Order: sequence, then C-alpha cells, then structure tokens
Amino acid sequence: MKLIKLEILVITLAHVACCIFLKIGLENIQKGEMSWVIKAGFSTESLWDLYLQSLYYMIITICTIGYGDISPYQLSSLLIRNESISESEEAF
Repeated sequence: MKLIKLEILVITLAHVACCIFLKIGLENIQKGEMSWVIKAGFSTESLWDLYLQSLYYMIITICTIGYGDISPYQLSSLLIRNESISESEEAF
C-alpha cells in the first residue's frame, strides 16, 4: 500500500510540475522571449505533445536519471526544476 501511495504522489507531483513548466514555456513564447519549447525544437508541436514532453522532463527530474534533450532556459523554468527535485527528495 505504501508503494501505491508513493507512485500516486510521484505522478501527481510530476503532473503539477509539468503543467507549471509548460505554462512558463508558453508564456515566454507569448512575451517573445526564448523558451525551452523553442530551444528544444518543439515550437510546431501540439499542446498535447508539449504536455508529454514537459511530463517527460519532470519525470526525468524527479527520478534524477539525467538530461540531454530537454533543459530549462529561463530562470523561472530552472526554479520549477529545482523545486521538483526538492519535492521528490522529500517524498522519498
């Protein structure tokens, strides 16, 4: 039962962080600023595809597997990544 609760917590944390990370990326584009969406070459992707890319990034962040293909660009995106890492450490 504890494992199921942990899985639900991680999935919920990943979803919330993913939505915030995606919102920041899209807001940066609307302001005419550089964004992780543009930097990673996802500017023509659908909202669903961007959500999945953002979710992937957050799961990688929470599990601390590593990066290489997607990375935060603006300070606000970096702060969300750092908060996600902090939250996942507390969960474990």
